[in-house]
Amino acid sequence: MNYCILVSLLFDEAHKLSASKSGNTIKRTQRYRLAEALCNNCESFLLLTGTPHKGDSYAFYAIISLIDPYIFFDEDNIDSIKLNKIMIRRGKDGIKDENGKPVFKGREVMTIPINFTKEETILYNAVTDYVSRIYNIAKSVNNRAVGFAMILLQKRMVSSIAAIRSSLKNRLSNLIKEFVPTLTIEEKTRLKDYIKDPDSLDDWEKERFEK
Repeated sequence: MNYCILVSLLFDEAHKLSASKSGNTIKRTQRYRLAEALCNNCESFLLLTGTPHKGDSYAFYAIISLIDPYIFFDEDNIDSIKLNKIMIRRGKDGIKDENGKPVFKGREVMTIPINFTKEETILYNAVTDYVSRIYNIAKSVNNRAVGFAMILLQKRMVSSIAAIRSSLKNRLSNLIKEFVPTLTIEEKTRLKDYIKDPDSLDDWEKERFEK
């Protein structure tokens, strides 16, 4: 079989060359396997992406390993100093044309004040209080997923009342699925009352259902 040496090899959308790790099992996509097979048969190898790191350390390490498999021992030993030797990161502000002019126009950020109605203020304060309490609980037990979900709720509140209503309805549905099997018959009845009218319960009952 004859082999040819490629002069240059370029992959755009390089974050799609993905590999994942679960325990001792590593799964590589077909795109990743292709890049892995070709990267050692070219004189220059270039990866382009606007999403180099998606929050998965091993996936990022796997992409870096295509360029230099020896620069880092594993995904836990990636440091920015060595990374800068093989990776160039450019923000939109740093991209200029041949005349030195910015390619992308700068953003103008303006704060536009919005006056809430009385009802909107009550809703906003209630959502903020709920998000703050649950976020702090999630933070204390290192539950990032719940903490992130709470931040999204706050953004949904700013988006529109319909958006936060939909999000809270979905969250309530998910919580009920998890919570109901642990309740007594009496507590299930009280929960139905709470869903219809939260003010019908005593403070200690509300606290139990809102945890």
